Amino acid sequence: MYSPLITILTHLPCVLLLTRPYGQIWSRFSVSPSPQWDEGDLQIELCIESMQDDDYWTMKNLLRGYLQESPFNSSELVDLVLSQKEKIGSSVTVVGQEEMFGFMSVVDASEHWEKPCVQSVLKYVLGRVGTSSQFEDWKKILSKKDSRIGIVLSERIANLPDHLAPHLNILTLNELMHMDPSPQYQYLLLITTTYKQGVEDAGEEGATLVDIDGGDEDGEEGAGRKKKKQQQHHAAGMMRKHSDAQPSLDPTVHYFKIEDEVYKECALLTHSTRIIKYNQQNRWTLRMYTQPSKLFLLISADQIPRIIAKFKQMASIGDAEAKKTITSSSSSSASSSKTGK
Repeated sequence: MYSPLITILTHLPCVLLLTRPYGQIWSRFSVSPSPQWDEGDLQIELCIESMQDDDYWTMKNLLRGYLQESPFNSSELVDLVLSQKEKIGSSVTVVGQEEMFGFMSVVDASEHWEKPCVQSVLKYVLGRVGTSSQFEDWKKILSKKDSRIGIVLSERIANLPDHLAPHLNILTLNELMHMDPSPQYQYLLLITTTYKQGVEDAGEEGATLVDIDGGDEDGEEGAGRKKKKQQQHHAAGMMRKHSDAQPSLDPTVHYFKIEDEVYKECALLTHSTRIIKYNQQNRWTLRMYTQPSKLFLLISADQIPRIIAKFKQMASIGDAEAKKTITSSSSSSASSSKTGK
């Protein structure tokens, strides 16, 4: 067991990374405090450590949106991840608390080829990349057991510090390369989510846009439900209108997890498909909306050293920027202290 592999002390406005499993890295990260913390600081200890059997239910919850609307045996998939926790896989937790906030691991698709959960993942990908110009390449690789595919699972709650990402990925990929016996992967398969942002047409100033999935908080029956239905019909009409033209949709692709851009850059095959759930075209918030998509990446295993190098560069840049912020924060605190005296 390797607990803890990494300990991160978060003491607003700074985060301190103490140890690493493959060599020593001493880094400082900055987290800018929000105005409500002017009366004091919030102290949190975040750990990247080995998984525990007690993480089972949290991992199931984190995997709820993994294959989006397609049902699959998530319990079986979590069992596979936990069965290899001594060799590979880490969780993100808060020191002193049992619940995890994220995890990362790699499942050997060839070793567990007959498992329903593995077949569900592979069939899901093949069903979504059918419109790709490289579909035959996808099919050739994902349909053969001897392709030696590692399914990368990386799920965590939103708003965890981005500083965790490169170190978590470096750790997992290093574990992958040091596994004994080696799984001898030829490819890594990654399923993730991206989004684009749009703004409501300025000419529709009187429109009220709602999130259909969100519902409303009105406890009044009758009138409340009628109002809700009117809002939903209006929003659906607006969605159809924007779905046809969407002149205000920003073509820039945004990544929920910063590491996914690195994986895409190094991928052999890529494909993206829109996510449409419950006939909902987009998710609306006031005058803004997001258009989510599933991103499928197939990465040649010989790219792993290159990917690790990029993550190390990301971590180094983050450390350098954080040191500047910490120095600035310390100076400001010292100045405030003198002023108080």
